[in-house]
Amino acid sequence: MNEKINSRIFPEIYIVSFSNKDDDLFLWRSYSTFNDAYALVFTKAFLAAYAINDGAVLLQCVYDERKQFSILEQATQLFFNKIDLSISENLQIYLDDYFRLIHLFVPYIKNSHFIEENEIRLVLWNPQNLYQENRIKLGLNKGFFHKYVNIKMFRDEEDTEFEHSLQEIIIGPNSRSQIENNQFKNTLNKLIKENVGCLLKGIRDTKYNTLKF
Repeated sequence: MNEKINSRIFPEIYIVSFSNKDDDLFLWRSYSTFNDAYALVFTKAFLAAYAINDGAVLLQCVYDERKQFSILEQATQLFFNKIDLSISENLQIYLDDYFRLIHLFVPYIKNSHFIEENEIRLVLWNPQNLYQENRIKLGLNKGFFHKYVNIKMFRDEEDTEFEHSLQEIIIGPNSRSQIENNQFKNTLNKLIKENVGCLLKGIRDTKYNTLKF
């Protein structure tokens, strides 16, 4: 498998991770920094429409090992039922096709230790450049370069397609005073209205706001 990965016969995968949990202490502790954490709650309609329009797939992660092996076994059985192994010259082609098939399931298989995340993944394989724009960008994070995909989420005068892409924003645990927090939310709300549109539910504080971690 490592040889196949290194030979780059697989398409590049880009993953956007979401959770069914919108305000969860485990997630705040795992993925955020105190005083600098925000949860963006997207509408399901936006995610579904984006997936359909861009050829992406939106699926729930599978954490149960028995289900993971069951999926793999069924896919393998269906694959070998469709090919003719008696034609020896096709064996390498079949093998490459099989690895590509397995590669489709990789983004949705996750270690059971992370089941509390209840993660949903939006997966894009070799995303195309739309609107004459290079959607694959190069970014720097913690001293390492990485590639990412530009997902259009802003609103302009001619295109209000994503007017309600964001349902609400949850501000994570912080030590701001009430006055500071109100000013911060007012400023953030103004920026959202100018660049994204009106939030269906607005901006609110996490229910864990008094906890320091």
